[in-house]
Order: sequence, then C-alpha cells, then structure tokens
Amino acid sequence: LDVTDPASITALAEKLKAGFGSLDILVNNAGVGFGPALVVSMDEQVWHKTLDINLNGPFRMVRALAPLLRPGASIINMSSRAGKVASPFMAAYCVSKAGLIMLTKVLALEFGNQGIRVNAVCPGQIETDLGHWSWKLKAFGLKKSQEEYEKELAQSLPLKRLGKPQD
Repeated sequence: LDVTDPASITALAEKLKAGFGSLDILVNNAGVGFGPALVVSMDEQVWHKTLDINLNGPFRMVRALAPLLRPGASIINMSSRAGKVASPFMAAYCVSKAGLIMLTKVLALEFGNQGIRVNAVCPGQIETDLGHWSWKLKAFGLKKSQEEYEKELAQSLPLKRLGKPQD
C-alpha cells in the first residue's frame, strides 16, 4: 500500500469491505524520516514527502476506511516523541509527527460519539541502528561527541536511559 496514492488506498478499502465488511482496528504505521538538515537548506521535496507520508497518509487512510469502522473500533496513529519535543535538524519529521498528534486529537473528538477510540503512540528515543545514525549526525551538527549527545539525550528522558527495542 502506498499511503501517498489515494487510488491505492481506495483499492484497499474496497477489498476490505468485500472481504470483511467492517474493521475493528486501523493502525497508521507508515512513516519516514529523511536525513538531518537545517530548515534553511532542506530540500523542499523532502519537506513535502515527509509530510505527505507521515501526516497526509494517515489522513487519507482514515478518510477512506472510516466507513468500515464499527462501534468499538480503534484507530492507532504511530507518532513520535519528536512530535512533542523539538529536535534540531529534523524539522519536517517533527512537524509531521506534531501534526499527527493534533490530527489524532481531532479524530478522537469526531469519532468518540460513535464509540471509536483514536490514540497516538509516541515512542521515544530507541537504540536502533537508525537511532544511533541520527544521533551521530545531530551530535556532529551540535559540535558534540556522539557519546556526549546520547548521554544528554538519556538524561532528558523519564527513565534516564535510552529505550531498547524490546521495551
């Protein structure tokens, strides 16, 4: 499924309706975060692509699949801590995830009277290869060592440590 392609989403909705008739859950999990860049030097296409996948994608999915959601269903949007806490060099990603958090709040109000729950999951700083790569680039941009940056990052978290995938 391509969340940037409305025709792809419409085809999915038709298949789901024919095969199941209704949905119990919709998880919007497609997402992208391109390499770090200053806002003033960010490629405009990267900005648009990030928002198109991370924010417009869930909008399109909900719009197309809402008619199939039965009372008691749930919509789960995968957002990020980056939607709540700004991160240097990641403006498009942060803005897209902040927008998704607000979209989630609006949808919760709009669907609540139908008995449909809408929530966002906002994972924090998780130790993955992608996480370490991102932190290395941010540390470089901030003129810090990666180790120093990761220690500061960990101290900003409630558990005072970076998350692990098994968490």
